Amino acid sequence: MKKTSKVIIVILTILMFIFFAYSYFNVKGSEIKDVSNITEAKSVSMIKNYSTTPEITEEFTLDSEQMERLKELILDSNFTKLLLPSVSNSDKDEYFIVIRFDDYGNDLRIDSIGNEYISFPYQINGWLRINNPDWHKTLEKIIKKSY
Repeated sequence: MKKTSKVIIVILTILMFIFFAYSYFNVKGSEIKDVSNITEAKSVSMIKNYSTTPEITEEFTLDSEQMERLKELILDSNFTKLLLPSVSNSDKDEYFIVIRFDDYGNDLRIDSIGNEYISFPYQINGWLRINNPDWHKTLEKIIKKSY
């Protein structure tokens, strides 16, 4: 009887460890602070750096419909925390998004590299892997207003 209870305790401990590891590394878009308030922001600006011509950048100011689409994209996505302090980008477009809620610096900043990596610098330390295969394509649709 004692051996059975020890085995059960070990199995439960392993399952708890797996659960906590999964919870730590898996981040849902809904867990990112202020994402649900994007449509109420004063402004949302996006800077795009092209991988093919890094010296060229474009800046966009999103309208209310684009802000709603961006909110939906983030809320419908999930991400995986990486143990890497930095990531390299050699051939991916980069997107830098700043969502201004007021004049006091309460901004949500999002840095995205292609369809692979994303960072929320003021909320989560380090980079996350994007687990949405349509992320890049959807961001482009948002910019071009071609839903």
